[in-house]
Amino acid sequence: MKTVNKRSIGNMIDTVVKGLWSVNTELSLDEPRAARQQLHLAINNLKSLEVLWTAELIARDFHRRIRDVLNTDELNRVDETNRTEDGNCATQDHVDANVYMGEALESVLEREQDFEDEGDSTLWGRAWDRAKGVGFSNEWPEGL
Repeated sequence: MKTVNKRSIGNMIDTVVKGLWSVNTELSLDEPRAARQQLHLAINNLKSLEVLWTAELIARDFHRRIRDVLNTDELNRVDETNRTEDGNCATQDHVDANVYMGEALESVLEREQDFEDEGDSTLWGRAWDRAKGVGFSNEWPEGL
């Protein structure tokens, strides 16, 4: 089992936090609107970070599951097809990859997937794109 690179998480959080407070941290109480706007920006940035990191974890899990069921030749063909053809991921030519993505999503979220939830759909798409971008014949890269 791969471990999460804590340094990568820490660096990402540090970057976000520094960015949040690099605006103007000396807002006075006479500027409540500006303070609320900065707080709103900070909250949105943290939500975006959560989505990105969650999608990354789902992608890693999905990638591992696909590598567990396809052989080296199949993985190479998947990557070649994905590089040269638009459309669905070529993992679908070998297995019902939706099952493996669903399992990965449910494993990371620790709940059943909600097919009606826009957030789950966003995570599904981002995770799939990330795994496809890494390439299934490749080991998962260290860090982010």
